[in-house]
Amino acid sequence: MVGPHRPRDGKQLNGTIITRALEEGYGLSGVLAHVLVTGGIALLAQLGSFGLNDLARHNRIEHNASLVHDDTKDRDEYAPISPNPTLVKQFLEQVKDGQFVTVEDVARARVWRESQCPGLHQFQAEIARGEMAIALGLFSQPVSNNKQGIPIDLLRVWFSEERLPDGWRPTHRQGLFETIRMSRQLYDEMKKIREKGKVFPLSTHRRSGVFRVSDLFGYIVSFNLFIFTSLILIGSHILGIRSFIY
Repeated sequence: MVGPHRPRDGKQLNGTIITRALEEGYGLSGVLAHVLVTGGIALLAQLGSFGLNDLARHNRIEHNASLVHDDTKDRDEYAPISPNPTLVKQFLEQVKDGQFVTVEDVARARVWRESQCPGLHQFQAEIARGEMAIALGLFSQPVSNNKQGIPIDLLRVWFSEERLPDGWRPTHRQGLFETIRMSRQLYDEMKKIREKGKVFPLSTHRRSGVFRVSDLFGYIVSFNLFIFTSLILIGSHILGIRSFIY
């Protein structure tokens, strides 16, 4: 997955290195990989090369209410890098059938984590959904009743060890519009859960009348400026996954 032209120490990275890694290691389409990398670097707001540790700078690509990482402490510039084993365990234990992680399982976990972080901004919530939309698109397999899910052991390795499972290879090209549709599906499932009142709703400090990036998903008709902005937001957090370099 990693060729000799790519650094293995997580240092001196650039857009070209990461784009190739996403295409070859994860099987992302060229368009999706370029959108994620361009958006991620823009959010990082760092000129020149960068290292993996830079991706943990708080409120850039990194965000609170991560499924498996602790929130950033007050006044800290960088978020905790290592996954929290307790959060990983809690997430996997709430998987309904105990074998495959479905979009409903992810939605339930995201609502729960965001309920613990009521100050999470809508912008950051978009990034968090995008991360799991890509994971669901990449790793899901047919389960039953026209449903798909990620094998729980695969996700355990990806979350806990931040690497791809031994022997895993992409089975398809994960494209841009597939990711958008999955992110929208995840958003809808989270909305249903909140409406049922199972977890108190997330406060996103959204003012009435303010344009919501999530509203854009239903109106993909062209690559105008708003669409490009929304695509940058969804999924850019995948740049924080270390396994495509190591």
